[in-house]
Amino acid sequence: FTAFGLLIGASAAGSEITRLYEFILFIMSTLALIWLYRQQQSGNNVSVKLAFYRGMYPLVPFVLVLMVVFLQAIPLIIGNVLYSTVISNDLIFGFVEHTVWLLLLISTALLSLYMMSSSLIALFIVTLPEMTPMVALRQARELVRYRRFAVLRKIAVIALVILGLIIVLVLPLIFIAPAVAEWLFFAITVFAIPISVGYLFSLYRELL
Repeated sequence: FTAFGLLIGASAAGSEITRLYEFILFIMSTLALIWLYRQQQSGNNVSVKLAFYRGMYPLVPFVLVLMVVFLQAIPLIIGNVLYSTVISNDLIFGFVEHTVWLLLLISTALLSLYMMSSSLIALFIVTLPEMTPMVALRQARELVRYRRFAVLRKIAVIALVILGLIIVLVLPLIFIAPAVAEWLFFAITVFAIPISVGYLFSLYRELL
C-alpha cells in the first residue's frame, strides 16, 4: 500500500502549470459530459464535438459551485493533516489516544461529506439555462433534504468501486511491471471521469 501511495504521488507530481491544465481539462470534460448526458436523456442525437461547443456556457457558475465544494472539503483536509501529522511523528501513545484521533478524522470527514452531498448535486443543477450558483445550491439542498445519507451511500458506492478496481488491477502490477501499472492507473482514472459523471447524473435524475 505504501508503493501504491507512491504511485499516486508520482502520477500527481508535476509543475503548477501542468496541474492547472489538468484542472481546466477536467472542468471542460465534466461540462461536456453533463451536457451530453442531458441531451441523451431528452432523446436528442448529439455528438461529442457538439458537447464541447455547447456545454461550456455555464462555465463560470459551475466553477463557483465547485469552489463551494472545495470549501466544504476543508474540515476533511484539516482532519487528515492533523491525523497524518500525529501518526508520522509518533505523537500518539496508547489505544485510547489513537481512537480519539481516529474519531476526530472520521468526524471531520463526515462533516465535509454531509455538506458536499448537496453541493455535488448542485453541480448538475447549475448547468441548466439561466441558473445561478446560489439558486442551484438552494435547490440541491431541497432535493437531498431527508435523503442526505441515502445520497452519501450511493456516492460512496461509486467511489469504492473505482478504488477497488485500482487496488485489484494496479496494486499487483506495481511489484511486477511498474511502468505498466502507471499507465493502467492513468487509464482507470481517465475512464473513471465519464463513469462517475454519468453515475452522479443518474443519481440527480432520481432525486427529481
